[in-house]
Amino acid sequence: MKKLFDVFYDIYGDDGWYEERVTIRAKDREDAEMIVSGMEHHSVYPIVIFAVDELGEVA
Repeated sequence: MKKLFDVFYDIYGDDGWYEERVTIRAKDREDAEMIVSGMEHHSVYPIVIFAVDELGEVA
């Protein structure tokens, strides 16, 4: 069963950095990190993950 995770990360761009937070469904914390890291393929800027908080199971 998948769970909800709140992932807090920074994106570093040419004009500085900014914080982002996204809530995603993943099977575990490591999977959640991999999903967010994979988002770099859609952006030219690197993503640095700071926190992955488990929010609970998805019914």
